[in-house]
Amino acid sequence: MRVEEEDAEVIKKLQEAGCEYGVVSDLLDLVERLQHGDPMNEESRRLWRVAAIAAPMTRTERRERGIDK
Repeated sequence: MRVEEEDAEVIKKLQEAGCEYGVVSDLLDLVERLQHGDPMNEESRRLWRVAAIAAPMTRTERRERGIDK
């Protein structure tokens, strides 16, 4: 598989975050399963729901910290 340089940078950041924080690793596992069409179990649905709630909160926090504009 070919990976563009920009994608490689994002992949490395996701890999580092997954190693640092188990919840990121769990979320990456879920994304992989969904990419392959695997069904979500109860634990996966819970993580999906919690991540969806965390997404807008994270965007707001990143703006407040000056990480994103």
